[in-house]
Amino acid sequence: VMPGARRDHAAWILGTTIYVMGGYDGTGAATITFWSYSTTGNSWTVKTPFADTYTRQACAVVNGELYMIGGVKNGVATNEVWRYDPITDSWAAKAAMPISTQYHRAIAISGMILVMGGHSASGTTARQLFLYNPQRNAWSTLATPPMYPIRSGIFESIAGIGHYIGGVTVRAGVESVQLKHVQIDFSQMHTAGAGGIVASTGLTTTRFGSGTTSLDSKPSSMRSQPCVVVGNTIYLMQGEDSAGNASAETWAYYPETNTYERLADCSVVRKWGGAVYHPRDDAIYSIGGSAGGLDIGSLEKFDLTTRAWSSIPITGTSLSRNGFGAPILVGDRIYLFGGGVGGSFSATTT
Repeated sequence: VMPGARRDHAAWILGTTIYVMGGYDGTGAATITFWSYSTTGNSWTVKTPFADTYTRQACAVVNGELYMIGGVKNGVATNEVWRYDPITDSWAAKAAMPISTQYHRAIAISGMILVMGGHSASGTTARQLFLYNPQRNAWSTLATPPMYPIRSGIFESIAGIGHYIGGVTVRAGVESVQLKHVQIDFSQMHTAGAGGIVASTGLTTTRFGSGTTSLDSKPSSMRSQPCVVVGNTIYLMQGEDSAGNASAETWAYYPETNTYERLADCSVVRKWGGAVYHPRDDAIYSIGGSAGGLDIGSLEKFDLTTRAWSSIPITGTSLSRNGFGAPILVGDRIYLFGGGVGGSFSATTT
């Protein structure tokens, strides 16, 4: 059991140790706590906490160290950046982002960190693409993607290309869930600026300076959609559609051909859930979440060989939770921490 109940916290793994940071406690208050969980010893350790509360931050791991970027500090959007060293259990302030933002996404690529999207302190969504160089401790503004500002999308990298998919845009103060897909060719960003940006609207993808291509298909407008990268394929699992409803859709995106394929729908609709790939089973597990205001306690498995869904019986524990952060695979086990259960928060480790 975790040292305390948490929801909407951040969790990531370094080696065989899982770190859980911040989130909201059982009273709904933002927290400063920072804990580690040993998967080999099945034990929790209280680590050095922050002096302030942070939520809605982005995190990335570079060279075995964690970088926490932006988010909400004591209720206000911030541009602060902190680096955590697990060997010394210490935090160090690093160069601040050019803007204050929350709900943004960050990925580590080629030893650097790309940050895109988010919601600024002024209440508008951020449009710029930023690069952080840990060796120089410096930020660069790379380009402005040719699209409306976007937040709460998926951000993944494959073979040096960043992919930002879906999320929410804001136009004239009105939010709308999108199906846009923006690609960032990191190899071009050093010399070509915006020439490394690819944007898609509908079925057309435009690479500036390189003409256009068409996508065979596009997933529905979606946000809060768990995604899993397996090899050179991005799998998009369920999520929340533009009407706020939970979805059963499953999609695969193939960067080599720049195409999407709709796969079999899951037998269970869910949003705000999690998904994780298990190499032993060559399958993706879809876990938890909610639909129609109710928590979902089922576990579904998508077999990448048969491309079919199946339900997995669960005994001795409950997966009825949401807001638990991403499931984490260590060895042969999938770990979940905390989350919301029936309107209350959980401290359960599953």
